[in-house]
Amino acid sequence: SEDIILPELAIGNPLQLLNIDSEENKYNEAEEIKEKEILFSIILPNLEFQLKDNKEYLCGYDYCIADIAYFNELYNILQILEQDVDNNLFPNVNKWMRKLEDIGPIRVCSLKF
Repeated sequence: SEDIILPELAIGNPLQLLNIDSEENKYNEAEEIKEKEILFSIILPNLEFQLKDNKEYLCGYDYCIADIAYFNELYNILQILEQDVDNNLFPNVNKWMRKLEDIGPIRVCSLKF
Protein backbone atom coordinates (compact mmCIF):
# COMPACT_ATOMS: atom_id res chain seq x y z
CA SER A 1 0.00 0.00 0.00
CA GLU A 2 1.07 3.60 -0.56
CA ASP A 3 2.10 5.71 2.40
CA ILE A 4 0.38 9.06 2.78
CA ILE A 5 2.81 11.85 3.61
CA LEU A 6 1.39 14.95 5.26
CA PRO A 7 3.35 18.19 5.65
CA GLU A 8 4.72 18.86 9.12
CA LEU A 9 2.30 21.03 11.00
CA ALA A 10 4.66 21.80 13.86
CA ILE A 11 7.15 24.21 12.42
CA GLY A 12 8.68 22.21 9.60
CA ASN A 13 10.94 23.61 6.91
CA PRO A 14 9.16 26.48 5.13
CA LEU A 15 10.98 25.94 1.85
CA GLN A 16 10.02 22.26 1.84
CA LEU A 17 6.38 23.13 2.52
CA LEU A 18 6.44 25.61 -0.35
CA ASN A 19 8.35 23.23 -2.59
CA ILE A 20 10.93 25.88 -3.48
CA ASP A 21 14.16 24.08 -4.36
CA SER A 22 16.28 26.84 -5.86
CA GLU A 23 16.21 30.10 -7.75
CA GLU A 24 16.09 28.03 -10.94
CA ASN A 25 12.66 26.75 -9.93
CA LYS A 26 10.33 28.85 -12.04
CA TYR A 27 6.66 28.82 -11.20
CA ASN A 28 3.57 30.32 -12.68
CA GLU A 29 1.06 32.66 -11.10
CA ALA A 30 -1.21 29.83 -9.89
CA GLU A 31 1.71 28.20 -8.07
CA GLU A 32 2.67 31.52 -6.51
CA ILE A 33 -0.88 31.99 -5.21
CA LYS A 34 -0.80 28.48 -3.74
CA GLU A 35 2.56 29.16 -2.09
CA LYS A 36 1.31 32.41 -0.56
CA GLU A 37 -1.70 30.54 0.79
CA ILE A 38 0.58 27.92 2.40
CA LEU A 39 2.78 30.65 3.87
CA PHE A 40 -0.09 32.60 5.39
CA SER A 41 -2.37 29.70 6.35
CA ILE A 42 0.15 27.11 7.62
CA ILE A 43 3.70 28.37 8.13
CA LEU A 44 3.11 31.75 9.81
CA PRO A 45 0.20 30.57 12.02
CA ASN A 46 2.31 27.63 13.25
CA LEU A 47 5.25 29.91 13.97
CA GLU A 48 2.93 32.38 15.73
CA PHE A 49 1.65 29.49 17.88
CA GLN A 50 5.23 28.42 18.75
CA LEU A 51 6.05 31.98 19.87
CA LYS A 52 2.89 32.53 21.95
CA ASP A 53 2.96 33.35 25.65
CA ASN A 54 5.70 35.96 25.16
CA LYS A 55 8.21 33.30 24.16
CA GLU A 56 11.12 35.27 22.72
CA TYR A 57 12.76 32.53 20.64
CA LEU A 58 11.87 29.07 19.38
CA CYS A 59 13.83 27.21 22.07
CA GLY A 60 13.63 29.58 25.01
CA TYR A 61 14.89 32.97 26.04
CA ASP A 62 18.02 33.14 23.88
CA TYR A 63 18.37 32.54 20.17
CA CYS A 64 19.85 29.31 18.88
CA ILE A 65 20.62 27.65 15.57
CA ALA A 66 16.92 26.77 15.13
CA ASP A 67 15.98 30.47 15.21
CA ILE A 68 18.72 31.41 12.77
CA ALA A 69 17.92 28.60 10.32
CA TYR A 70 14.17 29.18 10.43
CA PHE A 71 14.59 32.94 10.15
CA ASN A 72 16.80 32.48 7.08
CA GLU A 73 14.26 30.24 5.35
CA LEU A 74 11.33 32.49 6.19
CA TYR A 75 13.22 35.65 5.21
CA ASN A 76 14.08 34.13 1.81
CA ILE A 77 10.48 33.05 1.19
CA LEU A 78 9.18 36.52 2.03
CA GLN A 79 11.72 38.07 -0.32
CA ILE A 80 10.88 35.66 -3.16
CA LEU A 81 7.13 36.22 -2.75
CA GLU A 82 7.65 39.96 -2.15
CA GLN A 83 5.56 39.82 1.03
CA ASP A 84 5.81 41.14 4.57
CA VAL A 85 4.57 39.67 7.84
CA ASP A 86 1.36 41.41 8.91
CA ASN A 87 1.91 42.67 12.46
CA ASN A 88 -1.83 42.56 13.19
CA LEU A 89 -2.16 38.88 12.24
CA PHE A 90 1.25 37.65 13.41
CA PRO A 91 2.55 40.01 16.11
CA ASN A 92 4.80 37.39 17.73
CA VAL A 93 6.37 36.41 14.41
CA ASN A 94 6.98 40.05 13.55
CA LYS A 95 8.56 40.71 16.97
CA TRP A 96 10.72 37.57 16.66
CA MET A 97 11.91 38.54 13.18
CA ARG A 98 12.82 42.08 14.33
CA LYS A 99 14.81 40.68 17.26
CA LEU A 100 16.73 38.33 14.99
CA GLU A 101 17.34 41.07 12.42
CA ASP A 102 19.07 43.08 15.16
CA ILE A 103 21.70 40.38 15.65
CA GLY A 104 24.86 41.70 13.96
CA PRO A 105 25.71 38.93 11.46
CA ILE A 106 22.07 38.37 10.56
CA ARG A 107 21.56 42.10 9.96
CA VAL A 108 24.56 42.13 7.60
CA CYS A 109 23.29 39.08 5.68
CA SER A 110 19.75 40.44 5.32
CA LEU A 111 21.08 43.76 4.01
CA LYS A 112 23.10 41.96 1.33
CA PHE A 113 20.07 40.03 0.05
